[in-house]
Amino acid sequence: MTNEMIKEEMMNDEELNNVVGGTIRETESDWDYVTRYTGIRFHGDYNQKVEQLYNFLRDNGIGFDAHRESPNEYFYNGRSAERGAAMQYAVTTYLRKHGY
Repeated sequence: MTNEMIKEEMMNDEELNNVVGGTIRETESDWDYVTRYTGIRFHGDYNQKVEQLYNFLRDNGIGFDAHRESPNEYFYNGRSAERGAAMQYAVTTYLRKHGY
């Protein structure tokens, strides 16, 4: 009986992403994406890495607001942008600037 109750209360990955701190995973995924495609490494604690990510995105044409309790926001030319497109644009811009 107890095991059945525990199984009913367990959250799946989608539900876990929506709890406090779920968007921390989103931000970590963003800096992993940047590292994978540019070789740039992020150092320090979470807040320092967020600042580095913010600077990277800003320097490559994307506005960024990180949130711990709601989805991050991305902007291009002052308008809201979809996360995947924003990350791809910033990485592509960086690579073009550096001759890749």
